[in-house]
Amino acid sequence: MPFQSNRPQEPFLDFERFFDDAVNARVGRVLSYNDNSNDNDRPTMMDLHENPEQNLITVTLELPGIRKEDIDIQIKNSQLTITAENKLPVEFEESGYAVREIRYGYFLRTLQLPRDVEAKDVTANMENGILRITFPQNASGTSGNSERVLVS
Repeated sequence: MPFQSNRPQEPFLDFERFFDDAVNARVGRVLSYNDNSNDNDRPTMMDLHENPEQNLITVTLELPGIRKEDIDIQIKNSQLTITAENKLPVEFEESGYAVREIRYGYFLRTLQLPRDVEAKDVTANMENGILRITFPQNASGTSGNSERVLVS
């Protein structure tokens, strides 16, 4: 059986990944991404919303348990890279768990931005474990330098 999931609550996640990969390979995507999260069972969930009337794209990511101080957002060569780390609290040891579903570890996600989006064009806001990043669909920047985006 090619589509197996060890998560009964998410039986179609593997199929969704397979379908997304097949469609993206065939038709491409406006904003491509790379999820290098170290949790292979469940990627960080992301929504992408385009608003042509306001010339805005909003990316919304679930980052529960991660503080805004632990998030780094950089733009380089039209790529937006989001990194964060959620560390296991020191009072808990690695052993002794009967159930362990909370994610801890390093997170990295890269989005290919529309051409010429610069850090000054990007806003990022973290509230209640939800990171919201907004940037224009069409920008007039020209920089290829690496720039950091502050999370408010």
